[in-house]
Amino acid sequence: MTLFDTLFEFSDEIVTYRFLCYLLLLFIVMLVERKISSAGITIAVLVLGEGVHLVFIEPLYEIAKHQQIINKFGWYGSWVIIDTFILFLLYEAHLKMKLRVTTMAQFYGTTLIFFNCCQAIDFIDRASINTNAFSLFYQYGIFSVNMIMLPAMILLWLRQRRLQQTVYGT
Repeated sequence: MTLFDTLFEFSDEIVTYRFLCYLLLLFIVMLVERKISSAGITIAVLVLGEGVHLVFIEPLYEIAKHQQIINKFGWYGSWVIIDTFILFLLYEAHLKMKLRVTTMAQFYGTTLIFFNCCQAIDFIDRASINTNAFSLFYQYGIFSVNMIMLPAMILLWLRQRRLQQTVYGT
């Protein structure tokens, strides 16, 4: 058994702890930034998205247990709708607050698009061709990106802070 397989076994616990870490990061960003910023908006939307995922994961697992095509569509389609709505919230919050979209927001938006692409491709593969050729990439790809997300958000935020201090002297 590899380290990756071991981590995958504990994915339910990891999701819960990751959500708590995002909440802590949001609190830290709000304390440090002391104003509405792209980083604060991005982390707030990320926390909201993780919360939505936590709420819907159990009912969607129940749907996914069945092998009918409608159940597959329910599983994949629900995640696509949820991630698209989160992406819309990210875009809309930046637009309404008239904030410049930072690398942090771009990275998060790109991961949401990546998740949607994985969902769509895996659904098409399982529903029509039924080769399961994409299933390992789907399982491990989404899991890997989720594992990288927290450290990446922290690094991108710190990089953005350093850039602001260098350019603006604040």
